[in-house]
Amino acid sequence: MPTPGKKDVPNPASDLPPKLPSTSEALQRAILLLGNRTKTELTDKSRYELVELLGSYPSAEQAAVIRWSETLAQKG
Repeated sequence: MPTPGKKDVPNPASDLPPKLPSTSEALQRAILLLGNRTKTELTDKSRYELVELLGSYPSAEQAAVIRWSETLAQKG
């Protein structure tokens, strides 16, 4: 429960997926898959690929609200 009078401070660690792709191509693929994830459930193949690239399968909220894709794009 938030403390009255204190603002929520963003947690930088929550802006990152558990692991980052190691190549530029993998990074771009992860960003594409995250964009698709914000709109719908991914197919089993794409879901597996995203887990391999990022270390977990984000909820639609994580993919959209936390904006993993934007964070990844800044890292690339």
